[in-house]
Amino acid sequence: LKGNTGIAEDNFTRYPEEISYADYVNSEFKKNCIEDNVKNTPWYEWACVVRYSVEYVKCALEAENIALFGVKQGANVCWMCLTESVKCFVDLFGAGWNGYKDLPEKEPTLLTDEQRKFVAGIDAESYAPYCNCPVMYLTATNSKEFDCEACSDTILRTKNDKFFVFSSGQQLYLSKQSITSCELFLKKYLSGDNDCMPKSSPTLEMSLKDGLIKFEFGLFDSENVSEVKLFASSGNSASYKKNWAVIYEGTKSVFYLEEKKFSDLITCYLSVKYHSGAELCSPIMSMKLPSYPKKLIAPLFAGNKNDNTFIGRAIENEVLAGLFYADEGVEILSGPFGIKGAFSKNGLITYKITDYKNLLDKLNDIKFDIYCSSFIEFIIGIFCDENGKEVHYKYNVKVKGAKVWQNFCLCFDDFKSDNGKSIKDNSKIYAFSFYSADKFILNNILVY
Repeated sequence: LKGNTGIAEDNFTRYPEEISYADYVNSEFKKNCIEDNVKNTPWYEWACVVRYSVEYVKCALEAENIALFGVKQGANVCWMCLTESVKCFVDLFGAGWNGYKDLPEKEPTLLTDEQRKFVAGIDAESYAPYCNCPVMYLTATNSKEFDCEACSDTILRTKNDKFFVFSSGQQLYLSKQSITSCELFLKKYLSGDNDCMPKSSPTLEMSLKDGLIKFEFGLFDSENVSEVKLFASSGNSASYKKNWAVIYEGTKSVFYLEEKKFSDLITCYLSVKYHSGAELCSPIMSMKLPSYPKKLIAPLFAGNKNDNTFIGRAIENEVLAGLFYADEGVEILSGPFGIKGAFSKNGLITYKITDYKNLLDKLNDIKFDIYCSSFIEFIIGIFCDENGKEVHYKYNVKVKGAKVWQNFCLCFDDFKSDNGKSIKDNSKIYAFSFYSADKFILNNILVY
């Protein structure tokens, strides 16, 4: 759809001169407003190309079952093209809410007239109520460009079967296991194999009584379930900053936790794996909780259990089709004296610091234990959100090999951005990363 991207070897849609604004190199598709009318935007031209393609395939190939597969902004275009000819739709990342990107809250009253036109005429959430085909939505929970919570709301507005697949803690890519879920979805709705996967995603309900949060799971095709995990985040951070921790893993259909374990707001989703290889999630749910005085304790991240505190980083050169990463996951390994720690061959990232965001302006140092059997160069990174932009600060440590755990203590002032600047506002920190080209085990991260 992009048209001319400026890359000579690219195959691309050729737009006539009078609508050359649809070419990627010319278009202003990132603008989230419409100054004139919808028909004079690249979005309209892209939607026309998709609609024409569907009808062409239907007539030229005499195809009765046609699926749309949309990726990121391409998925947003597809929402305008879900005609009766489309049997089902696989949506990766993009599901609307572009019109609200420059706003602090997704509040319609804050929109300008130009932004309202965009929301009404282009954004997916406006088209979702008219979608009559089954939809599978796959996204990364910590994507900054595509808000997983808002986009999930778009899917819930559709009328037919709906499925969710979330890659926890990831920003740009999806778990390789997501491919199986896509294949089974298409097999179900294009080939008519109704037994290859459940009729719908699992459901999650939350309620609060006598200081306990009650979680109720609804599992379709429960006899074929192989794994159930409940992911939760505490506080009201933006979706891409959330620490999605595993708070339950087992086979129960009801689970209880004390409300005091969370602060003000709890956001959850259920992830269920099936023997068929499919992995489906419930829609993301949130519930406000009573506020309690916060204890001023230093955040401690232990790396001795696989509770999603640490996420394995996805490396671009190991990503299939630019979308799916080979999920090596996080390994919990034993170090000296039988003490366990976390390891991932591509490095580790954690968002847990956002659980303590009310303390961030009082914290200035990070301490951690590391084990490596030989010399390594170790890079610690701090991610900050500065005026809506992600800024990465780094510090390099040379670690000698040893038969014991080694302790390091660093001040936030030691970390520098690519242009040599220091962190000005600690309250903007939302993630830490840890990387080495060589093997290491990490444990006991203390921020104080």
